[in-house]
This record gives sequence, C-alpha cells and structure tokens, in this order.
Amino acid sequence: MMGYPAHVELNPLQQEILTLRARGKLVVHDVVKKSPAGELMKKLVKRGVDKGEAEAIAWAVETLAPADRPLFISVDFNARRHAAEHQLVALDLMGAIVEWVEDGLLTRARAVELTVIWDDRAQERGRPSDYITFDHTYAQRLVARKKRLGM
Repeated sequence: MMGYPAHVELNPLQQEILTLRARGKLVVHDVVKKSPAGELMKKLVKRGVDKGEAEAIAWAVETLAPADRPLFISVDFNARRHAAEHQLVALDLMGAIVEWVEDGLLTRARAVELTVIWDDRAQERGRPSDYITFDHTYAQRLVARKKRLGM
C-alpha cells in the first residue's frame, strides 16, 4: 500500500494499519518528497491526478523495472491515462475483474454478482463508461487483455 492513503486517507484506521504492518500482513511504501519519485508525484498532482494515485504511479515508475510493475487500477480516467503514459498497465474496475477472473482469483459468477448494480443506469459508481452489459463488456476487455499479453 502507498503511504498517502495509509497515513492520510485511512487516518481513522491507523491502529489497524499498524497492527497489519507489525504482523507482516501489510507493507506501506512511502515516496520521499525530494526524490525522483517525489518529483514525479508532484508533477502528476499538478496535472490533476489524485495524490494517492500520483504516489502509486511515481513509486512504481521510479522503483520497479517495467516488467515488475503491478497493474494500476483506478476509476479515474485521468489517472489511468497518466499511468499508461508512464508504461504502467492501467485498468478500470472491469479490466481488473477480467484479470482476476482469467487468473482464477475470482469466479465469473461472483464477478457478475458484484457488478449487477451497473445494470441500473442510475448507479454509476465504478461502472466503466463503455459498459453495456457484463458479458459484452467482459468480452471486449478479454480481447484487449489477450492482445496486451500477445495471446
């Protein structure tokens, strides 16, 4: 987990975070302000990226080789755009769901169950802008995943 969300956004949960860290169940990565990652984070924030997402992008770019970088998952298009510009695989929630299902971490049935709210057009939270139905959008994202992985 990144430092900004751990220390600021989840401030009310500090005792739980400390406990998880002490048990070795959570690692918090802090970006030092006067470091290359800190400078990149500042630049991204100036471009409208949320501080937590900017920190995650900067940390991954400055500390990990491209092949070792984790997926960047966000509902914010601007954050995903900047992550992709910095050679991160940037996905929205549907893209993440496809990854998890295809990697066997989530069943497709459970994914459908968790996203059924997206079928109600009044409920927008987390729903991808190109969402039509689960099956249709899943199929589109699966094609993109296979292309990205060279399958």
